[in-house]
Amino acid sequence: MRIGILETDRVPNDLIEDFGSYADMVEAWLRQERREFLFSRYDVVEEIYPQDISECDAYPITGSRASVYDHDPWLCTLSQFIRDIYMQSTKKLIGICFGHQLIVQSLGGVVYKSPKGWGVGLAQSEVYKTEPWMIPLAKSFKLPVIHQDQVIELPKDATAIAGNPFCPYSVVTYGGSVLTFQGHPEHEKTYTQALMLRRKDVMEETVFSAGLRSLDDDPDAQLVAKWVVNFLEE
Repeated sequence: MRIGILETDRVPNDLIEDFGSYADMVEAWLRQERREFLFSRYDVVEEIYPQDISECDAYPITGSRASVYDHDPWLCTLSQFIRDIYMQSTKKLIGICFGHQLIVQSLGGVVYKSPKGWGVGLAQSEVYKTEPWMIPLAKSFKLPVIHQDQVIELPKDATAIAGNPFCPYSVVTYGGSVLTFQGHPEHEKTYTQALMLRRKDVMEETVFSAGLRSLDDDPDAQLVAKWVVNFLEE
């Protein structure tokens, strides 16, 4: 299976040596479950795309500092690519954070900057609905998060399968072809901490401190990797 990573941002220069690019993170996260996966990378900010949708079997969309409701031309191109995949092919889409939000918006949902403020640290989501690919089973799971924007209304064909009071739509599916996460299963805890420290001045102290404390626990990145691989191989 070939995975085409749609990269929507660059890691800050002072962090890339330690953590790699966003495509590196996604690839390493999925390779822990399927070392035989093949990967291609597309810098969609520079409007670099596969020549044909059939080049890859699935397309993860990474996180980004951008907001999905911005009006940059590359966002319009990526939104159309999402719709083309969803409507015209059997290829699968995986959305992570920004990717989660952009897929929702591109298919008719609503995203905005939440009045609840920042979600940072390790967030626990409760499973609302268990899908066949969610093996091993779990009632809840934890993933790193760092976001202000969030989904507030789903497209008509979408289903929320996990969430929490702060972010009710933290995992969303669309039939058998789209799966999206508000959290970052590909992030190491130390990378989430580094991003939090860079943005400390724009967060409330109580939110920042609680987010840092939450990183004492371990995320369920491997569990979620198993789920995603199962979903891709259905």
